[in-house]
Amino acid sequence: MIPPISSNPRLPAHARVALELLSFSPRQEGELPGCDWRSMLQFCDRTQLTLPVGLRDHTRLPPSVFDRIKRNLAQNTGRWERIKQVHLRLSAAFESAGLEFLVLKGFSHCPLFIKNPRFRVQYDLDLLVRHDHLRKAYEVTRELGYEPLRGFEEFPLDHLPAMVKKTGWEWKGDYFDVELPLSIELHFRLWDLKTEGFNVPGLELFWDRRQLRSLEGLRFAALDPLDTIGYTTLHLIRHLFRGDVRLFHVYEVACLLNDTSDDTGFWEAWRSRHHESLQRVSLISFSLAHRWFGCAIPTPVGEAMRELPAEVRRWLQIHGDSPVTGLFYPNKDELWLHWNLISSPRRRMAMMGRRLIPDRPTGPVDPVHLTKEQLTWCVRARARWRYILFLVQRIAHHLRALPGTIRSAVHWFRRQTPADAAASD
Repeated sequence: MIPPISSNPRLPAHARVALELLSFSPRQEGELPGCDWRSMLQFCDRTQLTLPVGLRDHTRLPPSVFDRIKRNLAQNTGRWERIKQVHLRLSAAFESAGLEFLVLKGFSHCPLFIKNPRFRVQYDLDLLVRHDHLRKAYEVTRELGYEPLRGFEEFPLDHLPAMVKKTGWEWKGDYFDVELPLSIELHFRLWDLKTEGFNVPGLELFWDRRQLRSLEGLRFAALDPLDTIGYTTLHLIRHLFRGDVRLFHVYEVACLLNDTSDDTGFWEAWRSRHHESLQRVSLISFSLAHRWFGCAIPTPVGEAMRELPAEVRRWLQIHGDSPVTGLFYPNKDELWLHWNLISSPRRRMAMMGRRLIPDRPTGPVDPVHLTKEQLTWCVRARARWRYILFLVQRIAHHLRALPGTIRSAVHWFRRQTPADAAASD
């Protein structure tokens, strides 16, 4: 049996406490002593886990920590009201232009993944539009005052560069700042074969199965529930392949699995809906959710997990904690999972080259909400200095990861030992 991630000694104590607090199968009860609560909150802020930690069981938190989370919840409630207003303005403008779109991620995850939109931190609004409507959608968004972020044009994305308003807002370290402007991302595809290296058939059917939904008086089009699960896990795995999986995304999946663990019919419909390649990606996400948060597993999902390819199960057994420990000790163990999911030798080598010799990083974007008039020499100098520090940190990150990557490669590609073979069975 795999030990819970909250007992992994490679994680600092404050991260183990956060994961223990969010576990659906906690190992202990009552308040957790000996924790640096300030570090725990900083960790949760960065991983979008702050609100879930406060909402799961506040009796295990010191009063000062819970009070801080309550303030964050009040701030996020204010942000939800702003999000609704932004969506209403965009929706009206798109409708006037004869454009159809659907909402990806964000509040469209409620109530399937998270019951209340106030409990979910959202920093952007992701809209999927038909490819032949993309230029018009871009123009309409520009007319509403949004401008694209420069310097992102060459990065492999499934959407146009994020668009923001020049409101004069600047980052001050508060992840729950009510005034933090919402960026707009116009998506034109759900998966990029060229970048990811393997195809996921059936995604072209998602648009036609979209549904009209309502949430607190807000009407919008979104993917149907089963397709929402498919896209959510694709998005999660895409981040995993880049070494920056979002812990909150995995927690959302754990909530879904735990809340629907008795709904056998729902999960049997899921198994019959999607292509094998999409199911495989989803099952990897489900496995991580179960491993990290101890959620219940619906019977059809558990059966499908046992049918995963042996090398995928081997990766989960050996490296299943690596995406989380990598937040503190850089690694690139996700390479071997990605390698195994790609069948083309040429695409495997392209993926390895891209990950081992990264392209120019995006870097900090803190002054993007400032107008040209507000970009004084002092602001530009500060932004340049932060970017230089970021580059130094990224170079150090890759250098620190290199020895472990070499060891991991030797371990992965060597002839399987009996222990590895047993782990795959």
